[in-house]
Amino acid sequence: MQVQLIKNQSKNTVQQSLCTIVHFDKLKVMNNYNEAEANNRIGYRVKFFRNLRGWTQLELSKKVGISLSYLGNIESAKRPQVSVHIITKIALSLNITPNELIL
Repeated sequence: MQVQLIKNQSKNTVQQSLCTIVHFDKLKVMNNYNEAEANNRIGYRVKFFRNLRGWTQLELSKKVGISLSYLGNIESAKRPQVSVHIITKIALSLNITPNELIL
């Protein structure tokens, strides 16, 4: 990361600029963390609602129309991103709203 100082810039402005850059870098890290955390939460909730109904992964995967391994990857958060379409299909199969999986 490069920071250029302009000659007549006050010390206070430079410090504010540096704080903004550091804050931006932390924000990028937090966004990546939040995305991973969201995937873990979705997977956990899919598994929770599936177990609540007494279904196996195979039963749910057939109802949703996805492979058993794909569902396993969702539940274990090995799937980097799950599409809204798939989340909706899973939610409808579990007779819940997509928000119950996401939030």
